Amino acid sequence: MRLKNLSRWKLNPSLDGLLFYAQRMDELLFDYTLDTYKPSALNAPSLCIEALNLIVGIENELIDRAALPYVLDELEWSIQNDPIAKSLLEASVDYYILRAEETKLAEVRLRLEVLSRTLESFRYLKATFVALRDHVARGEKAAIDRCARNMVTTLTNIGVSKQHLFNLTNDFFFNPA
Repeated sequence: MRLKNLSRWKLNPSLDGLLFYAQRMDELLFDYTLDTYKPSALNAPSLCIEALNLIVGIENELIDRAALPYVLDELEWSIQNDPIAKSLLEASVDYYILRAEETKLAEVRLRLEVLSRTLESFRYLKATFVALRDHVARGEKAAIDRCARNMVTTLTNIGVSKQHLFNLTNDFFFNPA
């Protein structure tokens, strides 16, 4: 992490979670951060949309159906490793993601559409904000990192500029008043 101006901060242990969040956001959004420390390009809500777009391509005979299992594997992995996405589901992941070769593409699409509405970006973002607030209050750094990554990924996927987020983060947390 880069050294930032902390003159606006009255450092005490109760603010450790918030300071970590601010520093992590700065790192996630800085242009020259190593890719390992940047947010993912896709998360569960965006992977679901990608799977639906792939199905449209398959139905229009532009893409081979053999590509579908790979996207579904990534979507399932993403949901299984994302506590926010799992908390939004009303059924198990297996209910939404149909894998059998003999399953009709229309049925696969229908289940993914339900999953897409369940993981809708703004609903997902709201749940992420609530979880992030709780994790910051408790100073749970690993959970703060996970939520911050998913928040930035979701915000950029719905059209918010990373540069805008970077400027807001620095203005709010680090730039002198």
